[in-house]
Amino acid sequence: MPLSSKQLPWLLLILLITLLAYIPLFKLGFTNYDDKRYILENQNLGFSFENIGYFFTHFFDGHYHPLTMLSLMFDHLLFDFDATGFHISNLLLHLFNTGLVFTFLAALLKNGKIAFITAVLFGVTPMGVESVAWLSERKNLLYSFFYLLALINYLQYHNTGKKKFYWFTMAAFILSLLSKAQAIIFPLSILLIDYFRQGSLISKKGWLEKIPFFLLAAGFGILAVEAQNSFWNDKQLEYAFFSRIVFAAQAFSLYIFKLLIPVKLSAIYPYPIDSGQVLPTYLYLFLAVPVLYLILILHFIRRNRLLSFSLLFFGLHIGFLLKITGTPYGDYFMADRYTYLACIGIYLITGSQLIKLARSLKNARRLLYAIFALYVLFFGITTFRQSKTWESGISLWKKVLEHYPQNYQALNDLGTASAAAGNIAEAEASFRKAIRTETGGKPGL
Repeated sequence: MPLSSKQLPWLLLILLITLLAYIPLFKLGFTNYDDKRYILENQNLGFSFENIGYFFTHFFDGHYHPLTMLSLMFDHLLFDFDATGFHISNLLLHLFNTGLVFTFLAALLKNGKIAFITAVLFGVTPMGVESVAWLSERKNLLYSFFYLLALINYLQYHNTGKKKFYWFTMAAFILSLLSKAQAIIFPLSILLIDYFRQGSLISKKGWLEKIPFFLLAAGFGILAVEAQNSFWNDKQLEYAFFSRIVFAAQAFSLYIFKLLIPVKLSAIYPYPIDSGQVLPTYLYLFLAVPVLYLILILHFIRRNRLLSFSLLFFGLHIGFLLKITGTPYGDYFMADRYTYLACIGIYLITGSQLIKLARSLKNARRLLYAIFALYVLFFGITTFRQSKTWESGISLWKKVLEHYPQNYQALNDLGTASAAAGNIAEAEASFRKAIRTETGGKPGL
């Protein structure tokens, strides 16, 4: 789906702004947050047909993502254990993804301005730093790359009716599934495209041609649950079902807030309370946010197709990761990386409303665009600084402890990173504090 000659300069500008925001990546190293398991101590990372077969026939770290592991294998082949090479690969994938977001939205909306605003915010949002700067999260970037390619090809199929684009869509979807199971939400995304383009989902042909996508999603979904159980089943925190609903509402609310105002970003967001404790009253207030969100969707579903598409896109992609059922596993209730694709919905609302406001306030149009430019600058500077957090395990865990000083995992991993760096006194202090806290602290908002 080629861009017009007028759109190409805007794409180059988006990519330049994104690249500048991520310049610190060229000086980042490995961290002790899964990087040892995925890269440094992974005995199957050496290039061989046996290791390639291993990744296609085994779960790894609670996931089935053979293409992700092959991409890390390829980096290892090229760069050995030079962290800079791995970070360059991550950055290139993010730049490709940013370009694909612009390409997809420009074709879907037929509005380059909204596509530009959405894509530039996607490119420089500080909430994306975790996915880009954390080498072990390569799976998020890779699945998103193929996912966005699949969306673009489906849109081409929708526009032209040519069967080859249907098969291109299927191929890209399968590659996305082989990169990360999170891609199983894709069939609902193409239903959203049908809704946006046609205003309804009643076409029999439309449903029939999506059956293979739903079957693939179901199969890989079952595989993903088995993979998670194989690694994380004995590491779960036990919370009552209603408590998990409240935590999900809190996470949903904070995702929206942090996407717009990125403060207190952390590699770990511990649960607000320990398992078995009574929920504080203030947590119940978060339940109002998803309820209001649902009301907005119902309100706009027939009144404003773009707004309802945007709200549904974010809701579908983030709702899948709200951990109401206990998956994805882990002793945290939210994670910045979960917003990587979902943020498109929020920033699409931002872009469409900014353009709408600029049209109605013609005399203040330049002022509005200037304010937006400052907003992008704020995002870029914050992303630049947040990227430095991932320089090493020491810098990463110290940043987490700024927000959650009693978190057991951060204290323990800071001790491990400090010991590896030869800072024995700091390591001992961290280990002693970790022992005292036992189960971690009580994070606030």
